[in-house]
Amino acid sequence: MPREVITLQVGQAGNQIGRRFWEQALEEHCQPDEDDDHGELKFTDSMSSFFHLHDNDDLICGTARQVRDRIVKPGALKARAVLVDMEEGPVTETLRGPLRGLFDSHQSLTDVSGAGNNFAHGHHCYGPRYGESVLEAVRQAAELCDSLQSFFLMHSLGGGTGSGLGTYILTLLEDDFPQVHRFVTAIFPSEDDDVVTSPYNSVLALQQLTAHADCVLPVENQSLMTLAAPFPWVTRSGSTVPGFHRPSTMDRLLAPPCPPAGLPKEGKMRPLPRPIPMAVPAPAAAALGGAAGGAERPACGFDGMNDLVARLLLDLTASMRFGGELNVDLNEITTNLVPYPRLHYLMSSLSLSSATGTSRNNAQEWEPLGSAQAAASLHLRQICSKVFARENQLLRADPRQGSVLACALLFRGQELSLADVTENVKKLQREMNMASWNKDGFKIGLCHATGSSSSPTSSGPPFPPSLLSLTNNSCVTSTFLRLLGRFQKLYRRRAMVHHYAEYMDVTLLEEAREDLRGLIEEYHGVGAIGKAVGRRVTGCRAGSLVA
Repeated sequence: MPREVITLQVGQAGNQIGRRFWEQALEEHCQPDEDDDHGELKFTDSMSSFFHLHDNDDLICGTARQVRDRIVKPGALKARAVLVDMEEGPVTETLRGPLRGLFDSHQSLTDVSGAGNNFAHGHHCYGPRYGESVLEAVRQAAELCDSLQSFFLMHSLGGGTGSGLGTYILTLLEDDFPQVHRFVTAIFPSEDDDVVTSPYNSVLALQQLTAHADCVLPVENQSLMTLAAPFPWVTRSGSTVPGFHRPSTMDRLLAPPCPPAGLPKEGKMRPLPRPIPMAVPAPAAAALGGAAGGAERPACGFDGMNDLVARLLLDLTASMRFGGELNVDLNEITTNLVPYPRLHYLMSSLSLSSATGTSRNNAQEWEPLGSAQAAASLHLRQICSKVFARENQLLRADPRQGSVLACALLFRGQELSLADVTENVKKLQREMNMASWNKDGFKIGLCHATGSSSSPTSSGPPFPPSLLSLTNNSCVTSTFLRLLGRFQKLYRRRAMVHHYAEYMDVTLLEEAREDLRGLIEEYHGVGAIGKAVGRRVTGCRAGSLVA
């Protein structure tokens, strides 16, 4: 039975990531077979995790083929999502852009003034004001699910809406849907962030994430910039890499920038930039009620950074959407990777080929080999050798310097074999400093649908295998310590505290700081135990060899 996921995009960063997420989700699911020249979208079971149809009336009841293949009517495909921001711009840009057909007006909630980069304003003012409205939108989305498994919350910790209102919504989800897992993708601000109050916002938000989330996937802006900078991002309609191409059905879509029903008239809204053309699969174009054609969207640095986060979430859910030899459900992630309730911060690492583009070097190494399986084995060794490298982490930390409490390795690739995967995992186990009480704490997933095209019958060379690593590692505290140091610099002089005093008791700042210190100590305690036992075991082995 398919398991559904509802996404909640909160704040500017959350909605920008959400746009890239839905674009890539359409790329993965809206890929008909190459011998299908009808350009129509078939609604499959795998699509129901992220998308839904209101009822069977949204399917075309025409020819026998259309009925058999469950062809979707134009404009009928909808996303399981709730869009929230206390400024109109980011949400309205989505509702006016090429993806506007995915969302109904009741799926979004906006205000005008924003939270002013103030956690207290977002959490203690906007939270009580709009919490019930957001919860009602979530309930409506949940009613359309047969087996709701998880909520995905996308937000940033540095601003006011994402950190404040986002964490307030998280507490509501815990109260109303206690059995549904809450996964949070939290964007940590970089040290040169232009929001002065971001240390306060982040520390206050972390206290809420520690208390109310089931799993947190921390992502740091600096790491995203470092990882995305040298990467040759490709356009939506085709790859720039020789030997690689999108299926021929990946035509471009330029939807006219007109507002959907339910939006205020232009004169009552703040001026918005003209939507940038975005290419969308042709079958998806029909489902969204748009038309194909137009110019491609150029690659962009911020788009590349957001692509990485979107790819992280898509790879995380690949096993629950597509088939494979070793499927991993989201509840298995929480069960196997979170040994203690508060220690649920999972470091993530993406192999380069797992993102939306493919490096030129990988492409040249991939194609000349005699068989696809031999090429897959070679590329598998390459990405496994780099998966724990510091430069591949989405958080600025070195996983080899901490104690690993548990780890998940999620592979994607059409030609991957279980034997090759097992061999490479054994090598990684010997390299990692696993906790003494969980030496075999590796969860393996193997999905045969690649990250760029889920159609197993599409022609052309297959994309290289990809690997997503999730590790519960004590080295995550290095990020917490940097954040705590920035917090102390401000709070030592009580700078900007009066802005928070307008909406909350300022002693909550001290409570949040102490909670973060406690979290760091808990991770250090577990890490120290693992390292001490590891040294004793190593010493015993060395002694036995001498003897």
